[in-house]
Amino acid sequence: MLQLDASEFERLVVDELDLLPDEMIDGLDNIIFVVEDRPEDGTLDILGLYDGVALTERGQYGFGEMPDRIVVYREPLL
Repeated sequence: MLQLDASEFERLVVDELDLLPDEMIDGLDNIIFVVEDRPEDGTLDILGLYDGVALTERGQYGFGEMPDRIVVYREPLL
């Protein structure tokens, strides 16, 4: 398994996000990316998770709403 500590892996994720085309970034309104070691159940089968409301099911964001999250799991990806 490749060895990257949490900060090195997070830097890698940020670098890759910076390479996304502007058209994709424009669609990431009110979304944050979070890096975690692994899912709560400890499995290594899940690489990431979208936690939020699908675009097809949401209206306008209102004041004070929490952003959707995309969780990237470090250990399964390594």
